[in-house]
Amino acid sequence: MRKLLPLSLGVLGAFLFSQEALAGGVGVFGAGGLRQAPAYYYRDDGVQFVDFQNRGANSFGAEFLLGDRDDKLQGVMRAFGIFDAPVETPEDAKVTSGTYTFEHPDYDSLTTSTTGSATVGLQWSIWGDPSAFQVVATTMMGAGFITRDSTEFAILQPGAGVTYTLDERFQFIGTVNYNARFRKTLSSGGEVLVGFRYMID
Repeated sequence: MRKLLPLSLGVLGAFLFSQEALAGGVGVFGAGGLRQAPAYYYRDDGVQFVDFQNRGANSFGAEFLLGDRDDKLQGVMRAFGIFDAPVETPEDAKVTSGTYTFEHPDYDSLTTSTTGSATVGLQWSIWGDPSAFQVVATTMMGAGFITRDSTEFAILQPGAGVTYTLDERFQFIGTVNYNARFRKTLSSGGEVLVGFRYMID
């Protein structure tokens, strides 16, 4: 999984740096939403159960754009921190069922986890004027690769939204993203992202 990010950067770099225009922009963004998180618990005879919970997930970071402000296709690179709310103890794990009892990790002691992440991808203009108002689609992929407990995961984020450019230099962006993560199994989520960009070209 650690090879995923360098591979993504290489593919994007090969595409973008083959273009004549290397203008772009820099920006900051924040996103908030929900993620599907598993909480495992075990019957005393060793049978495993899993409770999938919808938990909060926020992220904040910086992004870099490659391509002229008038281009309908631009490269995007994002570096950000993800802040995940911890899972809660499943209700079934708190009771005794017949002759069985249940055990589980100490979920009550968990705190918000932070993961250093990066994604690369493309922003596609679907409708409108890239130098004014436009409807866009984004396709991002990368990884959450800086963790305290070696729980790295792959990230896939397709999304759709709008951008609005003011005075040629300042651009606002808002998108709604499907947020998929993969670590042993696929988990789904969604988020709303808003950001502010300064166009360099």
